[in-house]
Amino acid sequence: VDALTSLTLPLTLFCGILVSLSFARDYEQGLMQTLLSLPISRASIFVVKFVAVVVPLTVIAWSTTFFVTALNFYSDTNTLITVFSHAIWALPIILLALMFYAGMASMISLATRKTVPAALITLLTSFFVGFISMLPERTIGALANYLIFTPYKAPSVALGRIIGMRYLPDAIENTVSPWVMLGLLIFYSVVLLVPTYLYFTKKFEVKE
Repeated sequence: VDALTSLTLPLTLFCGILVSLSFARDYEQGLMQTLLSLPISRASIFVVKFVAVVVPLTVIAWSTTFFVTALNFYSDTNTLITVFSHAIWALPIILLALMFYAGMASMISLATRKTVPAALITLLTSFFVGFISMLPERTIGALANYLIFTPYKAPSVALGRIIGMRYLPDAIENTVSPWVMLGLLIFYSVVLLVPTYLYFTKKFEVKE
């Protein structure tokens, strides 16, 4: 969980920027017009662009998480198997987390249609989401306890609850079902992705 938490910020930034560049740069350079003129469905173009960024980053992040965890806790084969059984849950959780930021980045890039603004807005938005999620209790009071439900913190909490991680006795994490957290991640993964996908496949136009 700690390894995943430490990777959250760089992952979200990389994912957001790469997706923004994938859509906005192709539009600026005229490649998008060429792609849309090919006998390929818009859905296929969107999925390929999306998957080309999200899947490699997911694999890299999961491999790093497993390596760091195994390095810290490995003592024998049984322990390594236990570590792997826990780490395997990180794979879908990382994927869902990245889908949220990729959906956000694709929405921003299709709206701005400019490479630099899309990348900067995505970068700032990702930082903002992370900053809000890290606000201390002395700043926002009891509301800080519920920041675990934000897109930034939800992945690590979901993983922690699934593998049985222990939290402080009065922590709200102890009262939340891991499957509720997983369901929340699924919601986040599609809340921006679905409308962006529909817009790209139905309404998006390339100006001459």
